Amino acid sequence: MTAPRPPRRTRCLTIGSSDSSGGAGIQGDLKAFASVGAYGATVLVGVTAQSPAGVIASAPVDLDLVAAQLDTVLTDIGADGVKVGTTWSAALMHLVADRLAGIPAPLVVDPVLVTAAGSGLSGGQDAVDALCERLLPMAAVTTPNFAEARRLTGLTDETDPAVLAGALVRRGARAVVITDVPGAAVAVGAAVVGGDRGRPA
Repeated sequence: MTAPRPPRRTRCLTIGSSDSSGGAGIQGDLKAFASVGAYGATVLVGVTAQSPAGVIASAPVDLDLVAAQLDTVLTDIGADGVKVGTTWSAALMHLVADRLAGIPAPLVVDPVLVTAAGSGLSGGQDAVDALCERLLPMAAVTTPNFAEARRLTGLTDETDPAVLAGALVRRGARAVVITDVPGAAVAVGAAVVGGDRGRPA
């Protein structure tokens, strides 16, 4: 009698940057994947030298190499879930969106524009616009921090996270969870309810 095969582990792909401190970036994602028993694969799009105090230096990975990583992982390993982090450039956002189009796996967009220490990693307004136009509508959920939500919406003086989340939904996001809200004990979010893109939840 043939022994039953062990269940296949869930395959999670993170598309993001290296955090040399190990606290965030692809290192943090791999730890999170492992903690729930998932198999983690990576597509490295940038490298940072950073600590909890901030980013000291950073550099993007060549787009051809990013494309090769994406093609290899998606073809040979596959993905049951995908997370996108740092933006770097509009060209990167378009590349990632093109490669993920048609992939049935749910997508989480965690748009790393500003680190927890306040350092910018956005790649400029063109990258922000490309992310909103191409990736937000593809994502099952978008998870910016409070400063990033302000940047993505252009509501730089807004203090109500529910307003920011609703604005992101109107920009095309299907669901939004905003983290690192000043003074809040938990994350605040807004979600599409019955097709109403403007309703906070």
